[in-house]
Formats: sequence, C-alpha cells, structure tokens
Amino acid sequence: MTLSATVRQLIQLGLAQDIPLLGAASDHAIVAMSALVAAEHAVLMVASVLPEGERRMRELATRAVAAAEERMAEFEETQR
Repeated sequence: MTLSATVRQLIQLGLAQDIPLLGAASDHAIVAMSALVAAEHAVLMVASVLPEGERRMRELATRAVAAAEERMAEFEETQR
C-alpha cells in the first residue's frame, strides 16, 4: 500500500471511531498528524517536479497557513 493510501486510511479510521486505548485528545492528535504528513508529502512531491519548486513552496507557506485557518473556521461553522 502506498504511503498516501495508508495515511488516508488512518485519517478515515481516526475520524470514524475513537481509539479505545487513547484519550480523545490523543485520537485527534493522531488524525491531525496523519493529515499533516499526507499534506506535506503532497507538497514535497509537487515541489520536486516544479522548476524552483522548493523556493516557491517557502514563498507560499504563509498563504497556506492562512488558507488552512480559513478552512478550519468553515469546518467549525458546519459542526455547530
């Protein structure tokens, strides 16, 4: 199984059920870390094939954080 497929499965499992041996905070940390690893892997793969990809990746880091914060705010709104 590929790394991205494995990470997607971990994220899906983490979101679908609690892990009985861990507390809720740990469950969410595992899911968050899996999602972060998948996202970082995707970014690095794209950066590796683009001309000046690593420089462009660093330049866009601030925008990526802002976009993630906006998406989280939207997600939190839908959960209310």
